[in-house]
Amino acid sequence: DWLDTVCGSREESEKLLDLAGERPLLAAQLHREAAGESLQLVKHTMAGLFAGRSGAAALATAMTEQTLEQALAQLYDGIQTLLRGLNSGRLASAQGRAGFLLLDEIRQIQRASNSGSNPNRQLLLDALIAKTQRVLGDGGLSAKIIAQPPGNHR
Repeated sequence: DWLDTVCGSREESEKLLDLAGERPLLAAQLHREAAGESLQLVKHTMAGLFAGRSGAAALATAMTEQTLEQALAQLYDGIQTLLRGLNSGRLASAQGRAGFLLLDEIRQIQRASNSGSNPNRQLLLDALIAKTQRVLGDGGLSAKIIAQPPGNHR
């Protein structure tokens, strides 16, 4: 494939394609920017936060090299992936609904940032990550989700 050629190996292209949410152009960009390892660390740490194995501080530390826009996008994608893997009963639970409210809040922040707002990056991310841990971080929603392959919904 084209991406294999760009990345140098099939294994690397598959890893980056997974990190990029199956978007080949983004995967190629990640390869050029050598950002794959940082994104993998954030993805792994976020999975730990959702499962109740790691805390907000670990995720904030993993996101230190990212811009606000990148960190918000990663957080949004992680929550969205978590919610996509839930069955209808879990989606309708209080935690499931709270996850959707978090997505709405992140989108509002992204819109404000794109409109020229300049919030304090660290303060904003610390607050959002702490809220994410409080709402979704007990392992109640994610215990079986992290191991599921993409597209395997119940």
